[in-house]
Amino acid sequence: MQLVENSPATEKRMREFAQTLSEKDRRRFAAIEATQRGFGGIVYIAGVLGCSTKTIGRGIKELD
Repeated sequence: MQLVENSPATEKRMREFAQTLSEKDRRRFAAIEATQRGFGGIVYIAGVLGCSTKTIGRGIKELD
C-alpha cells in the first residue's frame, strides 16, 4: 500500500527542501519520507534525493 503521492512535482519539492537542510537533518528527512512509503521506500527516496540507502538506514536508526 502506497501512503504518499510520488509525483514529479512532489519529488521536486522534496529535493528543493532537502537542499536547505543540514546533513543530519537531510538524513532524517530522507528516513521519514522513506518509512512513510513502506516497501521499497528506502530505494525510492535514495534515488529521488541522490543519497545512499546506507545514509537513509542511518537516519532511521537515529530516529529510533
